Amino acid sequence: MWWKNFVQERSDIVGLDAGIISHHRIWEASGHVAGFADAMIDCKNCKARMRADHLIENYFSGKGEDRKVEGLSLEELEKIVQENKIPCPNCGKQEWTKVRKFNLLFPVQLGIVEVKRSRVFKRRNSTGNVHQL
Repeated sequence: MWWKNFVQERSDIVGLDAGIISHHRIWEASGHVAGFADAMIDCKNCKARMRADHLIENYFSGKGEDRKVEGLSLEELEKIVQENKIPCPNCGKQEWTKVRKFNLLFPVQLGIVEVKRSRVFKRRNSTGNVHQL
């Protein structure tokens, strides 16, 4: 479903099936090193972590409203959560951390000598877990 939505149905995206570990130059050239982060928010009560845009969109969807917030700044997302008193979908509390960027690339040294040419990145999912090999 993700592949269909973000690759097949868009004319400005070309799909590439690649390994989870990739050389740093690949991630730099694709722009992922500079900007591969999700806006995340944590519930202070139950410790659930979620994407702020998904929290907001799901909240308004449950009220029958279609609101897209992708691309808004961290401050704008945080303001929407606060002004609308959006509760945690897990525990119902309204005790949130600040919205912050969560880098989805995990830098790793590959090889026995630590030099820049051996730096690679592993992708994380948005819950923070590094993809397993």
